[in-house]
Amino acid sequence: GKAHHKLCGLIDLKMVGEGRCKMGCGRRVAEGFDRKGLSRDTCCRGCAEGEHHDDTCSLVGAITDDTEAKECGERAFFTEVKTTLPEKQFGRFLEQC
Repeated sequence: GKAHHKLCGLIDLKMVGEGRCKMGCGRRVAEGFDRKGLSRDTCCRGCAEGEHHDDTCSLVGAITDDTEAKECGERAFFTEVKTTLPEKQFGRFLEQC
């Protein structure tokens, strides 16, 4: 089989996903296509090579600790409301949000 990458098992799965760098840095993938005509799957060449991000690599839209805290806080809030209210009331609550 193929050898494991040096980051195997070290990438936080919350930092990857559609439109995110496959290296787990939380940044958005670079626009455009690679030499083979495939959509890019990393944010920059430096990250793809396991090095530092390129100077042109953008933090716009990146997942950060602040983003994660906000999402977890919102998720916890809605989960608590859902478990507290009857189903119909929860539906009305969501309609008003």
